[in-house]
Amino acid sequence: MNGCEKKLREEICRLETDANFIELVEKCHTLNLFEILGTTTTEIRHSNFLAWLLDPNGNHGLQDRFLRAFAAKLGQEDAVPKDISDCVVRREWQHIDLLVICETEKYLLCIENKVFSHEHGNQLQRYRDLLANEYHGYSMSFAFLTPDGISPEKENDQGDWQPVSYTDVLDAIRSARETLVLSPEVNLLLDHYTEAVMKHITGDKNIENLCREIYTKHKDVLDIIFENCKASRIAACGIIDDWCQRKCENNELIYDPQFSNNTYTRFTTQTIRKLLPPLAEPVSGWKSNDIAFYEIVKRENYFKITLTVCSDNVTAKQREACAEISKYLNRPDKKQNWRWKRIWNRNRHTISPDLQEDEYRLEVEKSLDTEWSAIQKFEASLINNLQ
Repeated sequence: MNGCEKKLREEICRLETDANFIELVEKCHTLNLFEILGTTTTEIRHSNFLAWLLDPNGNHGLQDRFLRAFAAKLGQEDAVPKDISDCVVRREWQHIDLLVICETEKYLLCIENKVFSHEHGNQLQRYRDLLANEYHGYSMSFAFLTPDGISPEKENDQGDWQPVSYTDVLDAIRSARETLVLSPEVNLLLDHYTEAVMKHITGDKNIENLCREIYTKHKDVLDIIFENCKASRIAACGIIDDWCQRKCENNELIYDPQFSNNTYTRFTTQTIRKLLPPLAEPVSGWKSNDIAFYEIVKRENYFKITLTVCSDNVTAKQREACAEISKYLNRPDKKQNWRWKRIWNRNRHTISPDLQEDEYRLEVEKSLDTEWSAIQKFEASLINNLQ
């Protein structure tokens, strides 16, 4: 055994006896029904479970509370009729993932679930047109459900389909359970489902903090493991997050890692806060004071930047400011009760995974610097035309 290998084994032994690492291993090995059944990464199983929760007549004991809590995440709680005793939930009708139909009150909620897949063709427009013909005269809500609450790709769909995230789903479950005494079996299912979603879809802040502490303490050995296992370099190296942190330390932008995850890195600027003033309390859709963030959408081989606004708890003045910016950018509100709105989009930056690590980092940072220049020009234009 050479000196390098001996040192590596010693570092691994120290890692294995680290209290945080032991806690992380225990969390990963916790018994979970959904993991045992192999349903955590199967989209159709998530839709089945949501269909059960959405049914006011289901045997979960939640009555209509989950349905109403989910509609509230769309900003459309008032759209759900008071009387939904005849409500039915359909699965895969005309290939639509979820349909909640109240025939007497003529209400319909359509949910397209994209947790592990992507849009194809013009399916969202096709579903909307199909339902408009089949259920003429109904009040309709359309939810586009994804892990992180992204908007549909096509601008024509964004006016009808309200983005909603799996974090919103978990919030709706928590809200629906409040003050209710449910059976042990239902509580067990809801607990296990929540844990499975946090682990495999939304991310768990406690686990993220543990991982950050472990990585900081054992960076050298973990970097060797990541490199030899060919781990995803955007996620493993945190290049984008590091770039934001440096910009923040230089007072160029405002960045707090608690509002970011493996899929999105979020930051804002003084200009955006001036044009779209923050809330007095952290009650936006991100649980932050800010109602707008630049979001760096991170994927395996590319990233892109958008400017996204959330309407949760905004004042009339804040909504008016958003409408003014949207009008200037020629992106008028197509829907009164929108919750999430992407008002500015940049093109993708594709990064070759075949680059050496130093070259890879430099390429990502170069692309980020290009985007930052575009953001500065964009904000200067906003200030000149709106102030």
